[in-house]
Amino acid sequence: MASKWRRFEVLLPLQFNDGREVPPEWLAEAVLEVVDQFGAATYETQRVEGHWRHSGVLYRDDLVKIVVDVPDSPGHRRGNSRPVGKPSSNSLNCGW
Repeated sequence: MASKWRRFEVLLPLQFNDGREVPPEWLAEAVLEVVDQFGAATYETQRVEGHWRHSGVLYRDDLVKIVVDVPDSPGHRRGNSRPVGKPSSNSLNCGW
Protein backbone atom coordinates (compact mmCIF):
# COMPACT_ATOMS: atom_id res chain seq x y z
CA MET A 1 0.00 0.00 0.00
CA ALA A 2 1.42 3.37 -1.02
CA SER A 3 1.66 6.02 1.65
CA LYS A 4 -0.01 9.34 1.05
CA TRP A 5 1.83 12.61 1.49
CA ARG A 6 0.68 16.18 1.78
CA ARG A 7 2.77 19.11 0.45
CA PHE A 8 2.74 22.54 2.05
CA GLU A 9 4.31 25.62 0.49
CA VAL A 10 4.96 28.67 2.63
CA LEU A 11 5.71 31.97 0.90
CA LEU A 12 7.86 34.37 2.90
CA PRO A 13 8.12 38.06 2.01
CA LEU A 14 11.58 39.53 1.48
CA GLN A 15 10.48 43.06 2.40
CA PHE A 16 8.19 44.53 5.03
CA ASN A 17 5.23 46.64 3.89
CA ASP A 18 7.31 49.78 4.46
CA GLY A 19 9.99 48.52 2.03
CA ARG A 20 12.66 47.51 4.56
CA GLU A 21 14.35 44.15 3.95
CA VAL A 22 13.35 41.24 6.17
CA PRO A 23 16.51 40.26 8.07
CA PRO A 24 18.07 37.11 6.55
CA GLU A 25 18.33 35.57 10.02
CA TRP A 26 14.51 35.75 10.31
CA LEU A 27 14.18 33.78 7.07
CA ALA A 28 16.74 31.23 8.29
CA GLU A 29 14.87 30.97 11.60
CA ALA A 30 11.62 30.25 9.74
CA VAL A 31 13.26 27.42 7.77
CA LEU A 32 14.73 25.88 10.93
CA GLU A 33 11.37 26.17 12.68
CA VAL A 34 9.77 24.10 9.90
CA VAL A 35 12.59 21.55 10.05
CA ASP A 36 12.19 21.28 13.82
CA GLN A 37 8.43 20.79 13.46
CA PHE A 38 8.36 18.38 10.50
CA GLY A 39 11.84 16.88 10.24
CA ALA A 40 12.79 18.34 6.85
CA ALA A 41 12.14 21.25 4.52
CA THR A 42 13.24 22.64 1.20
CA TYR A 43 14.11 26.34 0.98
CA GLU A 44 13.83 27.81 -2.51
CA THR A 45 15.89 30.98 -2.68
CA GLN A 46 14.74 31.95 -6.17
CA ARG A 47 12.58 35.03 -5.85
CA VAL A 48 8.91 34.54 -6.63
CA GLU A 49 6.78 37.53 -7.49
CA GLY A 50 3.33 37.68 -5.91
CA HIS A 51 0.51 40.03 -6.82
CA TRP A 52 -2.56 40.75 -4.74
CA ARG A 53 -5.31 43.32 -4.64
CA HIS A 54 -6.76 45.03 -1.57
CA SER A 55 -9.33 47.84 -1.63
CA GLY A 56 -8.76 48.33 -5.34
CA VAL A 57 -4.98 48.74 -5.00
CA LEU A 58 -2.66 46.21 -6.68
CA TYR A 59 0.33 45.19 -4.58
CA ARG A 60 3.45 43.25 -5.54
CA ASP A 61 5.67 41.18 -3.26
CA ASP A 62 9.08 39.55 -3.67
CA LEU A 63 8.91 36.17 -1.95
CA VAL A 64 10.90 33.02 -1.27
CA LYS A 65 9.38 29.60 -0.65
CA ILE A 66 9.65 26.88 1.98
CA VAL A 67 8.34 23.48 0.88
CA VAL A 68 7.60 20.63 3.29
CA ASP A 69 6.22 17.17 2.52
CA VAL A 70 4.59 15.32 5.40
CA PRO A 71 2.64 12.08 5.79
CA ASP A 72 -1.07 12.74 5.31
CA SER A 73 -2.48 12.54 8.84
CA PRO A 74 -5.09 14.43 10.87
CA GLY A 75 -2.31 16.02 12.94
CA HIS A 76 -0.77 17.60 9.84
CA ARG A 77 -4.09 19.00 8.64
CA ARG A 78 -4.55 21.24 11.66
CA GLY A 79 -3.53 24.87 11.20
CA ASN A 80 -1.02 26.67 13.33
CA SER A 81 -2.34 29.76 15.10
CA ARG A 82 0.89 31.66 14.34
CA PRO A 83 2.41 31.98 10.88
CA VAL A 84 5.77 30.24 10.57
CA GLY A 85 8.70 32.52 11.21
CA LYS A 86 6.61 35.43 12.47
CA PRO A 87 8.54 37.27 15.15
CA SER A 88 6.77 37.43 18.49
CA SER A 89 7.72 41.07 19.07
CA ASN A 90 8.01 44.21 16.93
CA SER A 91 5.81 42.72 14.23
CA LEU A 92 2.55 44.67 14.30
CA ASN A 93 3.98 47.78 12.67
CA CYS A 94 6.48 45.97 10.47
CA GLY A 95 4.16 44.45 7.90
CA TRP A 96 3.88 40.89 9.18
